[in-house]
Amino acid sequence: MIKINIERDSLRSTLRMLDKATPRFSRSDVNKLIATAGHANVMKHFSDERGPDGKWKSWSSEYAERMNAKGKGGNKILQDTGNLRQTVKPGHSDSEAYILADSEYAAAHNFGTSKLPKREFMFIDDDGFEKIENGILKILGV
Repeated sequence: MIKINIERDSLRSTLRMLDKATPRFSRSDVNKLIATAGHANVMKHFSDERGPDGKWKSWSSEYAERMNAKGKGGNKILQDTGNLRQTVKPGHSDSEAYILADSEYAAAHNFGTSKLPKREFMFIDDDGFEKIENGILKILGV
């Protein structure tokens, strides 16, 4: 299982503005917006097959042969059965927004092992943070 909290200095600053300007919005609702937008960003990494350092490493030739033999040669990386992707869920409370990957092999793929290359998917990129911050600014009417 992997859990990432969605945090960034510019996001904290935007949230402080929100707290001062609009006390009628619950922080839980705002954290739900943050978690939902963050989740969409993580899902984009699966579609793009990209980590923060660029394209994910291709399948090994042995693995590609196995996938071709199964008729799955056109599958995207990390999406053989879809189980890993389906375990990635947004979560929130009054005090945090987070993304959780609740798969027994999520960490192995995200961080890599001696046998698996690192294919990081659990992160929010600049575009994701921009969408989160713009969503909060929209609430503020800015």
